[in-house]
Amino acid sequence: MSGEVFERTAQSDFDPALLDALMPIATSMHVARGDVVLRSGESTDALFVVLRGALDMHAGEEVLARRRQGEVLGALHIITGAPQFLTVVAAEDSDLLLVPAAALDRLTVEDPMTRRRLALAVRGRPSQHLENNPLFSAVSVAALARIDETAGWASLEAGEYLCREGDPADAIYVVVHGRLEVLVGEGDDKRVLDQIGHDAIVGEMGLLEDQPRSATLRAVRDSELIVIPAAEFRHLIDEPQLLAALARTLASRLRHTSIARRQVRSARTIAVIPAGSGPMPDGFLSVFQAALSNEQGTVLCLRRGDAGAALAHLDQEGSGLLMSWLYDNETAFRFIILEGDGEATPWTVRAIRQADLILSVALSKDNPAPSPLERLIASDPALRRVRRELVLLHAPDTPLPQGTAAWLNGRAVKRHHHLRLGASADFARLARWVAGHSLGLVLSGGAARGFAHIGAMQALRDLGLQADFICGSSMGAIIGGQAALGWDIATMIARNKELFAQWRMMRNLTLPFVALQTGRNTVRLLRAVFGDAQIEDLWLPYFCVSTNLSRAEVAAHESGPAWLWTRASCSIPGILPPVVHAGDLLVDGGVLNNLPIDLMHQRCPGPIVAVDVSPVVEMTTAASDICTEMHGWPHLWRSLARRSGHGGFPNMMEILMRAATIGASSTSKRNQSEADLYLHPPVDAFTGFDWSAMERLIDIGYRHAYERIAAWQEQAVADEFANRSLPEIHHI
Repeated sequence: MSGEVFERTAQSDFDPALLDALMPIATSMHVARGDVVLRSGESTDALFVVLRGALDMHAGEEVLARRRQGEVLGALHIITGAPQFLTVVAAEDSDLLLVPAAALDRLTVEDPMTRRRLALAVRGRPSQHLENNPLFSAVSVAALARIDETAGWASLEAGEYLCREGDPADAIYVVVHGRLEVLVGEGDDKRVLDQIGHDAIVGEMGLLEDQPRSATLRAVRDSELIVIPAAEFRHLIDEPQLLAALARTLASRLRHTSIARRQVRSARTIAVIPAGSGPMPDGFLSVFQAALSNEQGTVLCLRRGDAGAALAHLDQEGSGLLMSWLYDNETAFRFIILEGDGEATPWTVRAIRQADLILSVALSKDNPAPSPLERLIASDPALRRVRRELVLLHAPDTPLPQGTAAWLNGRAVKRHHHLRLGASADFARLARWVAGHSLGLVLSGGAARGFAHIGAMQALRDLGLQADFICGSSMGAIIGGQAALGWDIATMIARNKELFAQWRMMRNLTLPFVALQTGRNTVRLLRAVFGDAQIEDLWLPYFCVSTNLSRAEVAAHESGPAWLWTRASCSIPGILPPVVHAGDLLVDGGVLNNLPIDLMHQRCPGPIVAVDVSPVVEMTTAASDICTEMHGWPHLWRSLARRSGHGGFPNMMEILMRAATIGASSTSKRNQSEADLYLHPPVDAFTGFDWSAMERLIDIGYRHAYERIAAWQEQAVADEFANRSLPEIHHI
């Protein structure tokens, strides 16, 4: 193929001056449609320029990305020397330019202008990044060409601001790669509303409404965005196709309120480093990669040995290879795992800067002291903004983790995960968490009615779902804690039968100066369930809630003795004495928040299922006469004489229990809308003291939950299909 033909075909799609510079060191290649250019597993030492036609990047039979005329690919394999991860096939008859890596390296070192031109070519035109975005794919070729002329680029390092709340709305932004957080408030009052990643669109609402920015955008990691000026966007919305696509997107987001309400907080690029003094545990990366692959699509795992030696290419100023590496792989792969060293090598620091999530991994038996690398991350403002989590690996036969507090001390991690080596279910749970698919289960209080929670959990498991994060209030805290201990359903049923067989609320009565009971019986029961287990040592992430009576606020307990905080969570005022902590009085969580969906929503990145066993209506009486005075002797007589009924009037224990939780009824109703699935088993006919009705309550909970969870799963599949092509839009 002659240079004249090269120049003619590339005239509008590739910089002619760059082409002239590359021609002396490049070779040409013509491929017919269907020809394989590179196979998965092969090595290449050349950069490919598509001068005419298009190349598809395959993972098996699936096409993950397409490189069109004027685009560049192959930078990753120049950088790392690693084999090709994807198979590259000609989508149509194509002409390619092959530029050897060694010659390209010499050229870019000797000629800074060529280096800058190459950086622009590798980055590509804005339209190349937009044409696969669902919002822009409908616009005309002429409109895309106009974007190339008017749009700009914004490159942000981790911690840099793109715009601030109150700034003029002068552009919209499309995230090509990286991650930003959306913040509201000023100074120390800033709070993170959301995080946005690859292909997200932000800023259009400010332009449509002609209002200042309603939030602040700050880079969590090094990021690259396309900037479309306000004037160009207003011109674009005159295009019927784009306006229709925008309207469809906004309407669909409004219809699917659960999707619009909560963006899934998933990670795309994960840096994995060893925690403590030990090396990366053997086999972790391969098993974790397999679990992520099973969870959702393709995974690229870049080992430290593949990348460290070629870091000079990656970070060479203006070379464009870093941009190519990011774009190629964040487009082609659902997840990217970057393995770091145990020290702050240049490669490890780069991996952390490019990550959405840092997983620090260690064997639980190792020394828990933070490593110098972990201390560096904690002290560097740019690095510590990346979400950090701890993964502790345990022997397969470990009954329950121990000593987690020592690992958490000195590490500002958002979450920790306990995994048993060889347990695929544990690694699958971690993969769901990373992918933003973790299932949060919220269990309400309700005393004996709480046995219905066991049936609901059985229904989840029978339908192939696992609770990955559990919280509860009062009886929900106890049942949820049993699941977090790792008890299966059969164990829960057997143990609760044993624990509650002789349970009587009226035991351990005392002079009612503080409460009717001493609480000894309840402590004995909770000790039998949890022993000395700490909440942070439970297999599943878990918390329970109590009400701080002294400060009139809800307390969420995420660490410390499980028996103690579940004791606080079920301390019904007047029946059980409060738990004293730091001078404050803690009572039943149901006083202020009997169904803490809102607190789970703040912690769990995926869908939330809430099970509410508290009655809608309670404390009615058959008595029709107005009653302002009452003696207890008739009720006592009926009880001693074993006569049925009590005159249609609730007893003191029932009144105290209802009074203790009635204040949370309005909160529970507000929280219901925060759940992706709200379950209310029909257990209102039972009282909170029907401890002997456990089997019936479990059965009712199972039947009710199974039917509704199955319907919810069907609807979730339909919603996912309907929203698969919708762009992620954030209104600021």
